[in-house]
Amino acid sequence: MKRMLGIYRSWLLMTAVLAGSLSLSAQEAHPRPASDFLDPRGGVTEEELVTRALASNPTLLAERQQIAMAKGDVTQARLRQNPSLTLGGLKEVNGGDNAINVKGSLPLELFGRRARRTEVAENKEEATQQGVADHERLLTGEVRMRFGQALAAIRDLTFVDQLLQV
Repeated sequence: MKRMLGIYRSWLLMTAVLAGSLSLSAQEAHPRPASDFLDPRGGVTEEELVTRALASNPTLLAERQQIAMAKGDVTQARLRQNPSLTLGGLKEVNGGDNAINVKGSLPLELFGRRARRTEVAENKEEATQQGVADHERLLTGEVRMRFGQALAAIRDLTFVDQLLQV
């Protein structure tokens, strides 16, 4: 048993030594020059990136749909409520007890209810528009910050390239 354990340990030690001596080409770093990351002619400007982000952000698109829904709510709030008419009937099987019901209603909007309902819907629309504007502002700031970070990283890489050439 001790002999098997000794053989196992020596085999494990030889495997570890051989594995440590092999060069791993996948882990070797090949530095790329800064010119690979910066294209003055065909590159993208900061404003183009902001425009892309504002046009393709799914959260922002959903919030813009909320604005359209809020506008629909304002339109709905300005309308009068529909009158209703209900017809119904009962007939007794094998009997003479029959009944017919006719019911109609015309909603009355007293004490400025429609004006208040419209005001609430307009406030909701305004709040939704302000929320979208705030999200656009935050997204624009985020894109500009990341653009600046990328430019700073390229500048640092250029500086390191120049130092290595000296």
